[in-house]
Amino acid sequence: MKKLFLLVLVCGFFAVGTTSAQNENYYGGQKGSWAITVGADPVINFVGNLFNGNQDNKLNNLGASLSGKYFVGDKFALTAGVGFNNYKEKDFTYNPADDDHKEIISTDTEGYKNFSLNVGVQYNFRPGKRLQPFVGADLYFGREIKGFTIDENFEYKDGKVSYYDSKSKISTPVNTFGCVAKIGVEYFLGKSVSISGALDLGVYTSAYKRVQKYETDSPNATNDYINSKNYSIKNSRTTQFATGLMNGNIGFNFYF
Repeated sequence: MKKLFLLVLVCGFFAVGTTSAQNENYYGGQKGSWAITVGADPVINFVGNLFNGNQDNKLNNLGASLSGKYFVGDKFALTAGVGFNNYKEKDFTYNPADDDHKEIISTDTEGYKNFSLNVGVQYNFRPGKRLQPFVGADLYFGREIKGFTIDENFEYKDGKVSYYDSKSKISTPVNTFGCVAKIGVEYFLGKSVSISGALDLGVYTSAYKRVQKYETDSPNATNDYINSKNYSIKNSRTTQFATGLMNGNIGFNFYF
């Protein structure tokens, strides 16, 4: 839905661009000024899910992006940005003999964390107008860690529970580098405040590995069994063309 929203936003603003060309007031940045952009993607995604039938529209996903740009000319700006996303969800298993579901015997935790940085340049068409299309290019770096943890504190056999602690943790760290081209449009609500949308296309290369760690104090677990549960696999590097990896494709801009 976000990509469709961006496409409509960009095409619509380009189509009506001539209507604001006659405005003589100056909007936005010029040489020596700077601006900050706050990403609006989390809000757009949440509101969009209210209308697409998603029954699990929860705010258990913490994410944000912040970027800035400095104008070295009325049309040219240097840009830099940072973004992060943190998601975690837990599921619980209860003792089958506990009808009140108060005794938790297993916890499954799934989530991911990612962080990104990007630096680049931006060229604005029609500087000073209310409607300003732009193009840009960025260098991108991102790191993501996906994780899954099973935390057990029981052994259930023949209707009896004998307690012990066991934890199995799987993580997959991914490092990504990219070169990104983007095209977008910025519409000024006031002389120093605007909303922007951009579409990006980048070449990304990623390196990742899979790591599993297992710990237990069960008297039935042998060292061979524990060692078989611990491993690290380094996967080959992958390269892809992709859209939508940049943070803050929809943003609110504030000029100073």
